[in-house]
Amino acid sequence: MDRGVLALALCISLCSMSHVAFASYRVEPTLWRVGQAAGTAVALAARSHTPLALHDVSVGEIQRFLYQQNVSYLYPVRPTCNSPTPPPPPPPKPACAAYVVVGAGDGDVNGMYKYNGTTADRAPVYVQSSTYMLYRYQGVWRLAHEGHTVFYTASGPPNLSEPPEHGWIVDIDKAPAPASVKCST
Repeated sequence: MDRGVLALALCISLCSMSHVAFASYRVEPTLWRVGQAAGTAVALAARSHTPLALHDVSVGEIQRFLYQQNVSYLYPVRPTCNSPTPPPPPPPKPACAAYVVVGAGDGDVNGMYKYNGTTADRAPVYVQSSTYMLYRYQGVWRLAHEGHTVFYTASGPPNLSEPPEHGWIVDIDKAPAPASVKCST
């Protein structure tokens, strides 16, 4: 690899407007992953001791190297950079198709909540009617009115894929939280 190309790849440049815009949208983790992958490509090109351009480094080799470094991000396996990205896998079906909320101080919240799809983070969403929802947002399970007014919340382990049965607390001035949220099917 040419020393000039390597020097350019390692050069620190000033923040551009796009960097500021990306940061304002909170995509720093994505930029870090891209930077880590780019740095890995530079390292692999430098280790090859051949006149290898950065875009000629095998994508599969970069992915294997990042995997060996315990990078916890799933890069789609692609033979070249020009290969199409495979579609994301469908979210897994939830273990429970419906939940029954019982014992909430607000009687409207009580009742059967049926599976109705997933959120952006692939967590299941359960709907009682067109107005009451049971869903996970940023690792916290919520019972809410139309997804906006949150009545009750329950936390658990960060990857809790199903709502917890107990541990619900009042999020706003409402009647007492539900006694339980149980799987009904």
